[in-house]
Amino acid sequence: MREKDPMQYYSRKIDRYLDAHPWFTMVLTQCLLFLTVAIVWMIFGEKIREVHFERVKPYLREHVWPKVLKFSRENLPEKWQLSERVVEKVTQNLGNGAESASS
Repeated sequence: MREKDPMQYYSRKIDRYLDAHPWFTMVLTQCLLFLTVAIVWMIFGEKIREVHFERVKPYLREHVWPKVLKFSRENLPEKWQLSERVVEKVTQNLGNGAESASS
C-alpha cells in the first residue's frame, strides 16, 4: 500500500491519529478557524471598518444610545446608572449628533 499510493497511506495514518486524539483535532480545528478569520480580516478588514463607520455608528448614535440612556435613567437604581463620565465618553466616541441624543 505504501508504494502503490503513498498519499492514501499517509491520509489514513493521519486520520487514525486524529480519531485517537480528539483534543488535537479540536485544537487543529480552532487554529484553522482562527487562520481563516485572520485571512478574511486581512483581505476585507478595511471595508468592514468603513461599513461600520458609515452604517453601524450612525444607527447606534440615533437609535440605540438614546434608548440605553432612557432605560438607564428610568429602570436602574441610582448606584447602577451610567455615570456622567461614561455617558460623555460614549457620546464623544459616537460622534456628531450624539450630543442631542443624550440630552
